[in-house]
Amino acid sequence: MNTLRLWLLRIGASLLALIAILVVWIGIRFLVDPRGTEFAVGFVVASFVNNQDPPLIARDIVDGEKWGDGPRTDKNFTAILTRKFPVGSPLQAMVDELTDKGFHPIAPPAANCVAQGKPVPTGAVYTICPTSDDWKRTLRYEWGTVCGNAAEVVWQTDTLGRIARISGVIEEGGCL
Repeated sequence: MNTLRLWLLRIGASLLALIAILVVWIGIRFLVDPRGTEFAVGFVVASFVNNQDPPLIARDIVDGEKWGDGPRTDKNFTAILTRKFPVGSPLQAMVDELTDKGFHPIAPPAANCVAQGKPVPTGAVYTICPTSDDWKRTLRYEWGTVCGNAAEVVWQTDTLGRIARISGVIEEGGCL
């Protein structure tokens, strides 16, 4: 028992020493190249925080297909969604299941967005308003650190709140 405790203390002390060395190294690096250090630290943190795997519902097509064939990938993702959540299914059941698996709603447009075709305020920070309200009917899942990828589920409902149409899009984002 004492031998185990001694080994655990040694391992703990070694981990603390490694952390101290890392902090000193980051501090020295920051003095030499602040912007590069911010990027590197952000990248390391993002590697631990971000999803690294595609959503489970789309994993087979993402792992098995070549990227860059968007229409085929989207068609296959839509087919999976249609089988899992057929027309007439309750919307809330689909939203609950996908939210439990890491999908999240898209944020509404910024309050200061400017409608397309309208004059843009001079000297003000603004965004262009979306031309549709699809953001109200979309769930999104993002993954990857080096390459930012996303899967989106978009739907329409009938008057009773059941799924009338569902489609999926898988986007390959830019890579560092």
